[in-house]
Amino acid sequence: MEIEISIETLATARHQVVRVPLIDRLTLGRGPDSPVLLEGPQISREHLVLAATGTQLSLCNLSANGTLINGAPIATGYWQPLGLGDLVQLPGYNLSVVLLGQAAPTPSRVPVLTSTEKTVLVLLAAALLLALTFWKL
Repeated sequence: MEIEISIETLATARHQVVRVPLIDRLTLGRGPDSPVLLEGPQISREHLVLAATGTQLSLCNLSANGTLINGAPIATGYWQPLGLGDLVQLPGYNLSVVLLGQAAPTPSRVPVLTSTEKTVLVLLAAALLLALTFWKL
């Protein structure tokens, strides 16, 4: 199996496309084992892992320095499926990854909350805690 990684370096606006074999898992970062060397103080030696199951490509964030998919942060240690056209954002880089030789998966939908939605959730949680506190009295 092979993947194609399109890499945009934000500081220089440099684009490169790399094809690499994906046997089991592929780790990207600034470490010497990364097939694509990503540089920068916010890039971990092992920043993320790519893996494929059948026709589904997935990403696991290994870094506390930040990995986003389509603008949504991915928690450290969490696996997220990648869909065609998904944008993977690392500090200083934008990546897109395609699993070659397979039918294209549908784009993933990572829910992104607006600041208003986050505020409403916090207020609802506070109201629930307040109600539970008075209910126990």
